[in-house]
Amino acid sequence: MGMIDPNATVGEISSRVPHATRVFEKLGIDYCCRGEQRLADACALLWLEVGDVVRALEAANTPERTLPKEDSIVELVDHIVGTHHAFTRSELARIAGLAEKVVRVHGAKHPELAHLRALIDELAEDLLPHMLKEERVLFPYFVALEGGVPVRAAFGSVDKPIATMRRDHERCGLLLRAIRTTTRDLEPPPDACETYRALFDALRDLEADIHEHVHLENNVLFPLALSLEAG
Repeated sequence: MGMIDPNATVGEISSRVPHATRVFEKLGIDYCCRGEQRLADACALLWLEVGDVVRALEAANTPERTLPKEDSIVELVDHIVGTHHAFTRSELARIAGLAEKVVRVHGAKHPELAHLRALIDELAEDLLPHMLKEERVLFPYFVALEGGVPVRAAFGSVDKPIATMRRDHERCGLLLRAIRTTTRDLEPPPDACETYRALFDALRDLEADIHEHVHLENNVLFPLALSLEAG
């Protein structure tokens, strides 16, 4: 069963194995209030096959990503939407739930958490419509450009919506930096429970994914689309 010991406690696995909390949340395993229970016992309580859970934990710990060709708009768009947009949507929803729990339990002692929750809400309010506009308007236009299909776009030249997307990216970067500042660089306090730590881990992972996501758009996809339109 690999390096994950079914006799280890759920709390130990949560602290040691990256992304373990995502698996536990999906399966309904309580890694916070009942973190002292052995993984095997937690699985038995929920009628889960411990081998299946261990394999899910190991798979989450070793994600594999196939990078797109950087000269193919279709591959870039498919990768961005299927990998980064999908991850951002699912993680924003998960992070909102974690933040709600953490504020409820720890908010009185850590008043900065209320500001953190507001920043997370603001990030979601910016990113969700941003991604939708890309998927419904901008990316289909890019794909048509690459295919040589003549398309009349309401926005005129593609440099205008690209400039808007870049500004959105800059604002997203400011919000991520504000989250870092509010959380003292995403360092959980000594009294943080497992849910508190899971929230900060999730924010760290989301930040890294957004940085990769924005890099692909700003530095690869957008210049490629601009060159095709100009060409």
